[in-house]
Amino acid sequence: MEIYDDNFSKIALTLTATQIAKESLTKEQGIGTELTFNFFCWKYDIPMLCVQMNAELMAKPQAQRFKYCYDLLSILRIHLGITGITFIAEGYVAQEPQEKELAIAFLDPKSKVKECLAVLHCQQTDNILVPDLCMFSMPYSYGIKKTIKWGNLTAFSENAIDVVKNYSYPQMLIKVMASSPIDPQEELDEQVRSIILDNGFYIQEF
Repeated sequence: MEIYDDNFSKIALTLTATQIAKESLTKEQGIGTELTFNFFCWKYDIPMLCVQMNAELMAKPQAQRFKYCYDLLSILRIHLGITGITFIAEGYVAQEPQEKELAIAFLDPKSKVKECLAVLHCQQTDNILVPDLCMFSMPYSYGIKKTIKWGNLTAFSENAIDVVKNYSYPQMLIKVMASSPIDPQEELDEQVRSIILDNGFYIQEF
């Protein structure tokens, strides 16, 4: 199995896989169809599994989705000892500050806000209480015949990351990765697999 020994190579792998999934989904279901949440879990330099939220859970209120995500990742950290999480979700991005929320500003025909894939990668460090967090956005627009035009991958500045860390999902990733595994297993057992599937997620093991 190929080794991914730095954060950027992990992000490149997971983002490429998600772009392919987005393109396929758009071809099959049409423009505007959004991906559900994807969590790629790492054990040091090796991808371990991808957990994807199902459409039914994705339709739940934000607070409920958040709780399910937090509970899921906590289980994976404690019982499997995952050392990194790459979270990819649909979002919006703008190069300049906006007076309105980005999702609302995007609706303005003159807006420069773009749809994007938002990428958050949180990695265990030598100091377990201080995980590393990096954030990127991949803007896109739709073309003819249900195609997607991808922009350039953009990293959030350090100042932006300091601000965004206070948001719920970056904060959740940091909290999960700052916890300590308890007798971690090498593989996903049937009990943990059943818990994940029963709570609204699909699993792909590598």
